Amino acid sequence: MFYYSELDLTRFMQECIKLAVDNPLNVNRPHVGAVVVNKNHIVGRGKKKYDLTLDLEMHAELVALMDAGIGRTAGAVLVTTLEPCCPIDEFPTRVRSCCQQILENGIEDVVYGILDCLPTVHDSAGVSFLYENGVKVTHLTDLIPSKTLMYKGHGSTRLWYSAVLYD
Repeated sequence: MFYYSELDLTRFMQECIKLAVDNPLNVNRPHVGAVVVNKNHIVGRGKKKYDLTLDLEMHAELVALMDAGIGRTAGAVLVTTLEPCCPIDEFPTRVRSCCQQILENGIEDVVYGILDCLPTVHDSAGVSFLYENGVKVTHLTDLIPSKTLMYKGHGSTRLWYSAVLYD
């Protein structure tokens, strides 16, 4: 059950942003950070990882869930800078999506900073999928109206370099 204060949420999102910004690779994908929080403690941290030789990326949410380990994710909260990915019929994936991993790991609540704006994501697919499967999903500004998360980048190229939490 979600019970964190505004101060806690700000601290958790700042940690996500720190992870996202601490990604040295400059690729045409968002730099994302995520943390798993259980009983007001961060038990898992993740940032998007890339293996350019294999053309493979591991999403921050999955890395955070793996870092938390077995038994520490059930009933926990996942905080992430970007809406978790979700498979959709037109763009199936070859691996399980972040949303599927969130369900399999027993996460009860997800707090995200911004919606995914990529053209392959339709109508908040991740948010909808999680909500329809019983996970409470909340946009950061619904919990802390004074905070806004934005990605800074270069024009229409969609190069997102870093996330910034604005008051």
